[in-house]
Amino acid sequence: MNYHVAKRIYLIACILFPFVIPFLSFSVMDAPELLHQIPNIQQTVINQGSVGPSILTEPNLVEQEKIDWVFVLVILGIGISVLLLIRFLKNLLQLYRLIRRNKGIPQSNFTLIVLNGKNDPFSFFKYVFVSKKDYGKDISKMVLDHELAHVRQVHSLDVLLAEIILIFAYWNPFNWLIKNSIQLNHEYLADEAVLNKSNSLKAYQYLLIGLEYQEKNPILSSQLNFKQLKTRLNMMNKKEKWRNKAGMLVFSGLLLAGSALLFSNKTAGSLPMETISEMEDVVSANKAFQATDTVPQKGASKAMLEEYDKVIRELSVGKNRNNVDFSSIDQKRMAYIASKMTKEQRAARSGEGNMFLSPGVFITLETKPTKKSPDMNTFSAWKNPSVYGVWIDGKKSSNKDLDNFSNDDIVYYSVSKLHGKAKEGRIYTHQIDVYTLSYYNKVFGNRLFDSN
Repeated sequence: MNYHVAKRIYLIACILFPFVIPFLSFSVMDAPELLHQIPNIQQTVINQGSVGPSILTEPNLVEQEKIDWVFVLVILGIGISVLLLIRFLKNLLQLYRLIRRNKGIPQSNFTLIVLNGKNDPFSFFKYVFVSKKDYGKDISKMVLDHELAHVRQVHSLDVLLAEIILIFAYWNPFNWLIKNSIQLNHEYLADEAVLNKSNSLKAYQYLLIGLEYQEKNPILSSQLNFKQLKTRLNMMNKKEKWRNKAGMLVFSGLLLAGSALLFSNKTAGSLPMETISEMEDVVSANKAFQATDTVPQKGASKAMLEEYDKVIRELSVGKNRNNVDFSSIDQKRMAYIASKMTKEQRAARSGEGNMFLSPGVFITLETKPTKKSPDMNTFSAWKNPSVYGVWIDGKKSSNKDLDNFSNDDIVYYSVSKLHGKAKEGRIYTHQIDVYTLSYYNKVFGNRLFDSN
């Protein structure tokens, strides 16, 4: 493999890579880091003076705006893509008509199309196009070898791919530059093929300089490009230093890998939504628990209370009480003891400065959330990608995937409004986690207590 072949592969990778990056996912946050963020969630909710209900009643947020600029930009972008698609199809039709309406002369591995106009030689897949004038005076073998190199190496496939990418990603200026680089590299490859066959550099260069510029050829074809002639002549005179150029390609490849890490989907903002949603509910449940708990109990035994208090002391001593790693304790045991406590026993262990270590927290963490299905209006509102990011059964999904479900298929859901850095790089303002029955049972089925 020489430098120009390697460069061809590299350029194709460059133009395809942006479409691959969104499907790459890297985890950048572990569970302890998430726990460190929980106090921030608590503070945000408490400062708003509203817990839970303010999070779950936002479906009409965007309806208050007079103009949905995201929608306007989407329509404008689609319109430009449609125009580029029409241009692309028009050029394909032009080539099809040239093949159908002109004389075709089958050869061993290509078909020669003789045109009535004054065109320079060009090619498209297995077809080589020459003017009747050039065909009549016996076209130069070097020029024909140049076009045959395009045919054998299937350069038309690269050009078609680049044009299709531009239809959907025309707004990226690098795609236009890459397309030009792909076509110039095709000329280097074709020139190289001619020189390897004829070994007559000066004769070939004089031939290219002496060719006359004729009518413009179809943009989808591989053709002799006179605007790039000086660059091509300089490239022919250079001695190839493969090691240096290979190093450049390796360095560029490392840049691509770095771009993948930088712009890929980071799962930090996509950690299981039930964790965040539950901790938001914990704050509400902790304050409301004792007000609603009026069932008489004998209370937890002295041994149980000592066991509970010992765990809390070990978690709290010398630490910020809001920075607690719950994974180091037996949550089910703590929840069981808390459930046995009387109202007074819980109150004695539920000071404001100990919010995340109170008995109500452990009970909430081991309580199955109340099942709830959205109404039709709420379910329809979730399909708006400019407002909602959707997770279905713990997996990031397209809003369109909701079309595969009815509102009754959803047995539980949680909605969180994005704040601060969580909003960066996202067009939506809310995240929704929806649960089907099987996933609800999988996530919450082993909890100790039912919600009712």
